[in-house]
Amino acid sequence: MSAVLSELTARARSLIEKLDPAAALAAVAGQDGAEATVLLVRAGALAALDQFREAYDLVCGLLERRELGPAERLEALVHKARLLRKASRKVDLALETAFEAASAGTQQGGSALALAGEAHIEAALLLSRKRCRKLAARSLAAAAAALPDDPRALVFEGLVMVDFDERLEARAKFEAARERGGAGGERWGRLALAHVDTLLGDFDAARAHLAALTPLAPGDLWGRWLAVRLALAQHDWLRAAEALGDLVSASPRADAVHHYEYERAGALYRAGRKEEARAAFAGLAAAAGEDEESARAARRMTRLLAREGAASRPSRRLQAFPSVMQLRNHCGPASCELYLRFYGRRADQVDIAREIKFADGGTPVYRARS
Repeated sequence: MSAVLSELTARARSLIEKLDPAAALAAVAGQDGAEATVLLVRAGALAALDQFREAYDLVCGLLERRELGPAERLEALVHKARLLRKASRKVDLALETAFEAASAGTQQGGSALALAGEAHIEAALLLSRKRCRKLAARSLAAAAAALPDDPRALVFEGLVMVDFDERLEARAKFEAARERGGAGGERWGRLALAHVDTLLGDFDAARAHLAALTPLAPGDLWGRWLAVRLALAQHDWLRAAEALGDLVSASPRADAVHHYEYERAGALYRAGRKEEARAAFAGLAAAAGEDEESARAARRMTRLLAREGAASRPSRRLQAFPSVMQLRNHCGPASCELYLRFYGRRADQVDIAREIKFADGGTPVYRARS
């Protein structure tokens, strides 16, 4: 690799770290498409923009190369594990890839230990998804050893705690990440605190953490998504629509962009901007792919809102509906628990699951009705 290309890719990586992945993509545009370092930068930037499918294809193509060096292979494996975790249901494949990357990074040593730490974090999050608490803790300990000064180790430890509904304990981890200092600790800590405070219903605290990071960096999609979730939790529909519009503008080619546009149109409708909502649904129905779920839903909403007087009809919302932390693969039992509690009956999703849920994870509607 030439000195010029090395300098260019280093600059692009710096832009990704500064949460400006679009600028990173622009920096390497037109460069040699066969150069592994350039492809890794592109994959990292695409992943940061939530363009997971395109990033995954790049990474898989790289891993098929026999001549790929150990360092490049390790980075590609970490990308693959993260992309599988974020954008697929292939938990076991993602976990296998994360373990492979962690082992390779540990064997290489030196600067590769940081990538090994990131792989251990991916493994911990995947094990948490499988409800393997002790194994997740073991991977988190390995990540902390490989990344001793990195606030992300504390943040992801806290996020695993959130998965197990240990919200106050998680909050302490997020505060510790902030105290670790630096721009990274401040950002990661505050965003994680905004996340858990929203779950705890402390909306003022969540808003204060997000406000402290304003203005968000161009590619800070997590911060923008947290702003969306906070507005939705407060039923502040107009602010939710604005936050969703900001999220779409930050990454207009994200894999989930049509889902965001659909949610924005729904928020506009709930905010009373029904003509704007109708236009937004119609625009999405025309722009999205024919078979996309968001396109089908947008077409359905367009037809409903086209009915005479539909835009002027009042809307209603249940204000006292309960909430529950759903266990993995317990969406049906958790839903049953919620509506039973709404009608004043004691219920627990675990007990309900024993009656209606199949062992492989599914809950058919006919069993829920029984």
